[in-house]
Amino acid sequence: DMMFILMMAVTGVVCVFSQKVLHDAPYGQTFVRQDLFSDLPFVSVQDALYDANGYCFVTLSSNTDIPLWSTKRRLMSSSVAGTEGIYSDWRPVKSVDDNIHLPVDVENPYLKIIKAPDSIILVSSSSVVEIVLDFNCTTLVSVRTLTDGSSSFGDVLSASYADVSTVQPMTSAVKSSVPVVWLGTSQGLYGLTPAESVSESAAPWRVLQVSEVSEPVTSLLWVQQWERLLAGTSIALYELTVNDAFTLSDGERLHSSSSLYHIQYEWIGGNLDFEVKDMTYDMSLDCVWLVQQEALHQRRADGTLWRQGHYQGLITNNLTAVAVTLQSFGTSSPDSAKSHFMWAGTKSKGLMRRQIRVTAEEDGSDDTAQEDPWQTWLLFYGARYLPDAKVVMMVSDDNNDMKKHGGRKQSTVLVVSELGVSFITTQEWSLQDKEAVMQSYQYPRHDRHGIVADVSLAVAGDTSHWSHSCEDSDSIWTSQYAVAASMRYAITQKPADRSSAWQTFEGLEKLAQLSGIPGLVGRTFCSPEEVAGVAENGGTSGCGVDGEGNWHDSSVMNGWVWKGDTSSDTINGHYYAYGVILDMVAETVDEQDRVYKCIDDITSYIVDNDFYYIDVTGEPTKWGRWNPADLNDNADYYSERGLNSLEILAFLSLGYSVTGKEEFLVQFQSLSEKHGYYTNALNQKIDNPFEDNHSDNELSQMAYHTLFYSLYRLQRAVDIGKVPYGIKDTEELKSRRDELLRMTSPVVPSIKRWWSIVKHERSPLWLSVVAGAAGVQVPHRDRERAVASLQLYPADMISWNVHNSGRWDCPEQPYYGRDNPDNVLMRHIRPPQERIMGHYNIDPYTLDSSHEATDAYSTGVGGNVEFSPAEWLLPYWSLRFYGVIEE
Repeated sequence: DMMFILMMAVTGVVCVFSQKVLHDAPYGQTFVRQDLFSDLPFVSVQDALYDANGYCFVTLSSNTDIPLWSTKRRLMSSSVAGTEGIYSDWRPVKSVDDNIHLPVDVENPYLKIIKAPDSIILVSSSSVVEIVLDFNCTTLVSVRTLTDGSSSFGDVLSASYADVSTVQPMTSAVKSSVPVVWLGTSQGLYGLTPAESVSESAAPWRVLQVSEVSEPVTSLLWVQQWERLLAGTSIALYELTVNDAFTLSDGERLHSSSSLYHIQYEWIGGNLDFEVKDMTYDMSLDCVWLVQQEALHQRRADGTLWRQGHYQGLITNNLTAVAVTLQSFGTSSPDSAKSHFMWAGTKSKGLMRRQIRVTAEEDGSDDTAQEDPWQTWLLFYGARYLPDAKVVMMVSDDNNDMKKHGGRKQSTVLVVSELGVSFITTQEWSLQDKEAVMQSYQYPRHDRHGIVADVSLAVAGDTSHWSHSCEDSDSIWTSQYAVAASMRYAITQKPADRSSAWQTFEGLEKLAQLSGIPGLVGRTFCSPEEVAGVAENGGTSGCGVDGEGNWHDSSVMNGWVWKGDTSSDTINGHYYAYGVILDMVAETVDEQDRVYKCIDDITSYIVDNDFYYIDVTGEPTKWGRWNPADLNDNADYYSERGLNSLEILAFLSLGYSVTGKEEFLVQFQSLSEKHGYYTNALNQKIDNPFEDNHSDNELSQMAYHTLFYSLYRLQRAVDIGKVPYGIKDTEELKSRRDELLRMTSPVVPSIKRWWSIVKHERSPLWLSVVAGAAGVQVPHRDRERAVASLQLYPADMISWNVHNSGRWDCPEQPYYGRDNPDNVLMRHIRPPQERIMGHYNIDPYTLDSSHEATDAYSTGVGGNVEFSPAEWLLPYWSLRFYGVIEE
């Protein structure tokens, strides 16, 4: 239906602004300097806890002089978490009173630190000390030694605090609680209780040993809600239920026959295939999560076990730790269920996170294999998130006081790895929040005389020292930011946004002027300062001199150089931006004249040279070919045939839409009908897996947008009753609109075919041209999945290494990347945070950053390139402009 393209209105809009987006803000530090993150003031972490009373994390370090360090949550405004993190720098815990000091024994260091309701307990192999900190978690308020040093527990491997209910002596009607410090050691299971009563605090605590557990206890958890102790060993998972008289026992070595407690077992080798390494209680689901080498288990109060392993969608094995963040986040599900997070650490693959719905199935089976894999487990791996791959322990921020962080829902998990610590804070953002962060990266780093440029970082991840490079695709990166900035201004009408968009036009215009030949644009350019090597910051690499590698002195701007042998890709970029800039940014007659001239000059230059792009040498450039003699009759150009046919149809469409020149229309009709360019464009996407060219996907998107925008701009002008620049009246506007409808409608089957192939990439940019400029009806699920890529995109543009090989949930394709047998590909696309960072011309299915790497750290951590934020800003503003997502 030729009227299909006139609809333009997208049905079933994805309303993402009324809901929040979950964003993960990582902040990492290392023990030993690796030119990666800032140093820590301590050399290791022995144990850690969260103190909700002071809103701080406290770590137990192997520093013998200062064993305790703390970090306190900053008082946040409503702004989003920045790269500095939401917690303060680490500070030593010290005493300011000469009468209060923490006993430190070099030969007998503290091994565990556990939280009591109003205090913190430190445990060594022969002593237990209770301390109280001030509200800032930096000063010792009191110190009390609970044991006399006469007992030896062995190496303390695990610990847990309990308030055990007990009957008060002389009256069976009154119950109270007595504190018990449970210790899992290399010699078994111990419970420490006050000698007589809590009031006699000066008396040493009694040490009671549970005789049934004599093997090393590697994990302990007292579940206060159940009043039970879970103890993990290599033999069994023990469950200990104590009776009222347990804390009053006179003995030191207890047995269940004494009726003081009841013990039962879940033997290792059955449902639990390996020993339990870590446990945490999930208050929302009233269950305990158990970590083993091969799987997680959900354990209910009645003893029921539900496995989360390979068959249930787990990413990998070799699990080491578990944590739950209890902040309840709204989800986009129809039932408006609330959810929280379960985190699982691994020995070699970093960190995994699963969003757990409170409204989970009653049977607890939670069959994730049937779900969208993006909605189950996510991987946090590589130096963006962690200093190294081996997670040792995790502690969650379990206080949900939103007033402490500007009313914004968030939760933090402190991850201790072998080489350092990381805070990963999950906040509720809007996409507008994310846009503001992304936009903040653009200036000044990514601006080079109006050209948008990637930057090289001298130190991995450190954006304070950077340098530019000039690239052959500079016009593409610039045009993409120009379109984003133009659509941003069209929506916001803020002068600063218009200035940003116009600045990029002037960069493109300079590329079109430096040759001195109207219509001949350069690939890139360098200023006199850049050529001389005296540019600001770290300078600009890649600048050439006249006569070397297609570099030429400008004949119109003294000292400037430009690069020739311009490709069809470069021209595609210019057209992509010019129509949008003309309609949305250019406001004065002079500005409109300048944009109009760029469009007219390039289109005329191509038409006048028989659809070849002629270089300053007088010869066609290597890739600037749209002539039927090459595209239809030369087998060497088989891979360019469809794309270049689409490109030239797009160029002529925009040229005619803006100028109304009859010559452009005649040439369009000749190519499309006489030379079969409609048919060529129909199959422009080559779906042969060995020829799957993702650079061509990017170029196709740009060409499709140019072509369909040529009609969209006129239809929009008709709808709002405004005659565009270059058209004399409404009658001419409608006549040209009708002609563009006839020109572009036969290309609709082409973009539908293209979308059917590329939609599995879940690209929001591909969606923006299909559902936006072309007005194609896209099913809700496909729209929602593409928008999810915006939501799950990292809030930095840094090229950290990734390594997905060996994952259970990420099988490899049988085909390798185009022209690169070393480029192993994933079969199903993973979220952006798990993929390599780059422009839209890279293959998003690339499994690893390097085929030589054994993990994300073995060949370096990456982090030495920051890409322009246009990669995120372009689809975001395009989707907003076309109403595919709305506020």
